[in-house]
Amino acid sequence: MDDVDKGMRKSFALSAVMADIGVTQEIAALRRGVNWLLEKLISMFLKTSGVDCEIYIFGSQTEGSTTVGMLSDFDFLYCSDSKCVCLTVAEYQANKMNFLVIKDDTSLPQCCSLQLIIESKDGPPMPVPATNVSQDKTHHFKDIAFIVNQKHQVLLSNTFERLNIVNKVSPWMVNISYSGPAVGLFGQDFVYAMHCPKLPDDYASFFHRPRPGHWPKLETIARAKENGVFLVPHGPPKSGNNCAFDELSSTGTMLVKLHSGSIAGLTQWRFTTNNIERCLMFDLNEVQMQAYVVTKIIRKELFVPSVGDRLSTFHFKTALFFTVEQVPPQLWIGYKDIEQCVIYCLTTLKRFLQKRYCPHYTIAGVNLFEDKIRTHEYNSLIKRIDGLIETQLECMNAITMDRIGLRLQLYFSEVPIQHDRRILELRYRSRYIIASALFQTFFTTLCIYSTFFEYKKDPKLNKTDLENFTTYLNACSQNLQTAAVAYTLFAREFYMIADMVTSVSASLSASSCLEEKQTVTKEIYQMYQSSLCSGLMCNYIRFATFLFCDGQFQRAAYFLNKAERMITLNILQISIGDRQPHQVSECVPAYDIPLSETLKNTAVCLVFCNRERNCIPWLLQFELHKKSIARSNSNRGYKFEFSDLAVVDSIPFLFYLQYLTFRELLNRDNQLMALTKLKDYLSFESKDLPRTSDCGASTPLHGFIETTLAMVGHCYELEERIDRAWKTYTLSLRLSKLNNAAVWHLFRLAGEHVYSKTKLG
Repeated sequence: MDDVDKGMRKSFALSAVMADIGVTQEIAALRRGVNWLLEKLISMFLKTSGVDCEIYIFGSQTEGSTTVGMLSDFDFLYCSDSKCVCLTVAEYQANKMNFLVIKDDTSLPQCCSLQLIIESKDGPPMPVPATNVSQDKTHHFKDIAFIVNQKHQVLLSNTFERLNIVNKVSPWMVNISYSGPAVGLFGQDFVYAMHCPKLPDDYASFFHRPRPGHWPKLETIARAKENGVFLVPHGPPKSGNNCAFDELSSTGTMLVKLHSGSIAGLTQWRFTTNNIERCLMFDLNEVQMQAYVVTKIIRKELFVPSVGDRLSTFHFKTALFFTVEQVPPQLWIGYKDIEQCVIYCLTTLKRFLQKRYCPHYTIAGVNLFEDKIRTHEYNSLIKRIDGLIETQLECMNAITMDRIGLRLQLYFSEVPIQHDRRILELRYRSRYIIASALFQTFFTTLCIYSTFFEYKKDPKLNKTDLENFTTYLNACSQNLQTAAVAYTLFAREFYMIADMVTSVSASLSASSCLEEKQTVTKEIYQMYQSSLCSGLMCNYIRFATFLFCDGQFQRAAYFLNKAERMITLNILQISIGDRQPHQVSECVPAYDIPLSETLKNTAVCLVFCNRERNCIPWLLQFELHKKSIARSNSNRGYKFEFSDLAVVDSIPFLFYLQYLTFRELLNRDNQLMALTKLKDYLSFESKDLPRTSDCGASTPLHGFIETTLAMVGHCYELEERIDRAWKTYTLSLRLSKLNNAAVWHLFRLAGEHVYSKTKLG
């Protein structure tokens, strides 16, 4: 095999591996659709809670430039709707708080200050006099922090909104972290931003500078112009002052940095072009996206251990933008050249390192290496990149992320790809993990924000809160249907999730009727029936759960049997939170089925909130009170533990509910058969757990196995096998020590034992 054929085969294998781990146009479009939906849902929740803002999600997740193994997080921008940033006073907007962009000698690169302006009675809007702040009698500045500088300008502080965010969420949260201008909630960073609808002159060079013309497309540039820019608080400066030498003018400059606590330091706001960069990322084709993801993987595996995040993904993205702009478009089409495309990007980054200057793609006059790369690191980074180029990316064979090295080795094995079970298994699992991760992301977000409606001291149902909760869910369903229209390629997937939301809304309304001893209305039954249209097993089980609690045992048995027939050999169970998705069999099906069928073959866990307590069995009501256990709130807010919710995996809950239903119907044979299936399921799920007296906190758990053990323990109680029940609850507690309702069951059994002994004595 000559070098050309070998190179083409390597490129093809690398492209195929990228597709296996989800770097395709299809998965990228799905990620974008799901995150667009999350933006709408979170913004809707905050507005329902009285916070007038829009949430934007940026970064790898929305771009589609990530993989499961990359563990990319979300970058949230919290943008106020009640404030307007103006470049001139002519852009003043009534009924909003307006700020004028001020750039002077104290402004840092890419930064400005924001001066408050107000309407005047006789003329155009004018700056607020400094005396209005010091002699405020009307509390106009109550929630806003302003700073008056030496020029007597009233400037907006870059720390004020962080405090406002904390004050607004503090009733719900215990632990809140901070990182520069970001506020850490639920383990994610939220950065406050204000939108400037027009682009400053500093950005004109991006739209007008000479370029070959094939990329970005003209329509992309036109769309980017309409997006405007954001202003975010500038973080604290690094130590030291930057020096530079201009060869043309033969002059040296030194930028003296501002102290973060100085007046000028507290008023710096940084321009950021996230929306423009999003447009550019959406304009990439599949080969360009795969090349970018490969460079990100190389960065994380080979560069992060030595330089950390100082050589960031943004540096690699910038190199990609300039490379795509300059390299002819015909070289970005065939998968046979993806290896060379990666080398083009690395060559561009090497050129930036040699000049010690990385230009910002959309903002003129910004060096992205400033405050990042240290002087002694440039040469070592250049040598590292030279090594990657000279060896034609041989390093990829040793990459552990997403098992890329193993996947490449399998592609070069003698067994044909279509017959190699290992490759098929890796493809299948990758596709399911990607689909489940997206499904889980949406469902986890929905649960987190829905729980806020539950955070009340009064345990009784509050009609107003319930109506707000139902309104919120109905709006979620409408947004999902809007997403189905906007993203027609994934209409079925969005309709599936809409049916899940409808099922939850029906359960809430039904629980309210049962609480007040009212007849469940026809409309509620219609909502339940409507939720079954997508064929998701979890919706059938939720409906059957209500029927069981309402005493309709025959109908409950009917829908449970229909749900059981949906269990296939290749079904995958999805759990929320940090629980791992898992198969319930060893079968490896075809990997190339449509994504909607992939989602249909998932058993999504069921989540019940306190307001659904009348629609769940007696045992699960203990799960709603896990937060009452000591230390259960220790991590609340930073890592959401769902301690206010009853969460149960669909398949074991189905068998448990069958056991209870057939017990009520006095059908002993089917009752015992359901118990056998539940125990068989538990045996399969627990086969990989360590057989020790203490599994430890790091033991990976498939789904909510501690709740499955609780259901098995309750069945043993009903079978009058108290000894087996005690052992089962104890095992559950060993597996998950925090926020585990098994504690209540052990207390209950111990109390019953002591009481019976006292009574007998």
